[in-house]
Amino acid sequence: MIAEVSCEATKDLITLVLCILVLSRWRQLTPFSTTNNHQCSSNSLLYCFSQAHTLYNAVFVRKPNEENWAEKAFQLQQMYWSGEDNSATSTFSYEEQKQLTLELKTQLQSIRDRFRTETKQVDTLVCQFGEEDINDHMREEFYERMEGISLKCSGEMRKFAGKIIQKSVGIVSGQPPSDFSAVVLGSLARGEATPFSDLEYLFLVKEKTPDVSGYYVKLAVTTYFVIGNLGETKLSYMAIKELQNWFDDRAKNGLKIDGLTKEAGTIPTGN
Repeated sequence: MIAEVSCEATKDLITLVLCILVLSRWRQLTPFSTTNNHQCSSNSLLYCFSQAHTLYNAVFVRKPNEENWAEKAFQLQQMYWSGEDNSATSTFSYEEQKQLTLELKTQLQSIRDRFRTETKQVDTLVCQFGEEDINDHMREEFYERMEGISLKCSGEMRKFAGKIIQKSVGIVSGQPPSDFSAVVLGSLARGEATPFSDLEYLFLVKEKTPDVSGYYVKLAVTTYFVIGNLGETKLSYMAIKELQNWFDDRAKNGLKIDGLTKEAGTIPTGN
């Protein structure tokens, strides 16, 4: 019983710390809607939004019955979409966001269930033999089957990432100002992805102008929001300086962008 109380108290303390950080980020970002004199520089502003959004979702993951945290995350998204002059708006509603998040979670879980079943079948086959019974031919067959499973999973995850980008295009106000291609990198490109892999990707455009860059930065951050709403982004990936060197995030680690740290891989807005 003491252990249970201690664990619950620790969880509440962590939640309190995250709430304090949320308020700190909110104070930094609130002037964004009324004045250009916000505390985050223009280069780091989108990361302030991404960090605050991840913090809101981190609290919601720990307090799933308190939906106001998810609603606050959505309000943050709306603030970002509206821009500094409130000229751009998105018709995307909170109910639509909940429906999209549920749809993506369901699809992702389906991919994971199939991946788990297929790998377990191979594992069961190998376990039928002792180490001394496994010959080179069996090893080769095992590697080939696992490679096939990995390639199939990577293909499904590429389609899943494409769906996230496609849905994000529908959320951002206005049509893309130019044709573009979304290119996956890392394990997705190598055909080695699992349903828990980080997402590395970039956008290729024909011509880079201020208008084009502005749109695709907004699209990129919107994809971060959509991915973050899955609730599987560990805070250590978001380069939140107040949590560095002491915070051990034991929350679920799953599908997420590759992060905002300098050591992270490629994402559209850079690291």
